[in-house]
Amino acid sequence: MATKPVTLTDAEQAIRALAQEYVKHYNARDVEKLVTLFTKDGRTLAPYRPLAEGTDAVRQALQQSISDYDPRDLKVETARVEVEGNIAFSLGTFSMNVRTPKGTRLEDKGKWIVALRRENGMWRIVGHCFNTDLPITALASM
Repeated sequence: MATKPVTLTDAEQAIRALAQEYVKHYNARDVEKLVTLFTKDGRTLAPYRPLAEGTDAVRQALQQSISDYDPRDLKVETARVEVEGNIAFSLGTFSMNVRTPKGTRLEDKGKWIVALRRENGMWRIVGHCFNTDLPITALASM
């Protein structure tokens, strides 16, 4: 018996496209376009940083991250997308090259999870959490 090929729903395709849009704007260091991908009450939960909640705080957190780490060549892989009505989550892995506090470059890899809400037909980020796979000992030596 032949199996049916797996097809993505419109919502799954849109959410995967949103992840790639995030990558495009992040690599371009375009914080203003990044912020438009979040809901007005959106949050970002970055490692070693306090919770950033709302447009202004998310903007500031993203700008600070770009400033501090000078990230380059962000890549993401979306491993899973789940959709229920106007709410969804996606998760996956990332890699990027970052500047350490000592000024050297380091290849960082980690994982992420994003909560999304559909508003006016568009998927937007409600919560964005990510962390590194690097051991704490590696971070201490940076």
